[in-house]
Amino acid sequence: MAIFCLVPYLAVNKEFHHHRSAQHMHMLLKMAFLQCFNTSISVRHIFMYIYIYIYIYIYVCVCVCVYVYVYVCIHLHAAPTQVLALLLG
Repeated sequence: MAIFCLVPYLAVNKEFHHHRSAQHMHMLLKMAFLQCFNTSISVRHIFMYIYIYIYIYIYVCVCVCVYVYVYVCIHLHAAPTQVLALLLG
């Protein structure tokens, strides 16, 4: 919000433009760039959490698979290759 308040103020009082249309164009470009930048940063932040949840889900699935594999190996007193053949069909 501060960007949209400060850009016009700074453009009018601190920057020197030859034409009013150039001043407005520069204000538009600055605010559009900052809005796109802000949106991309927040979307990146959201997707980072989604990737973390996917990573945790895959990690849990792998841990469960390893646990089942070890459990079957121990309780069936079978060799690991026999257990793999049994589990994979």
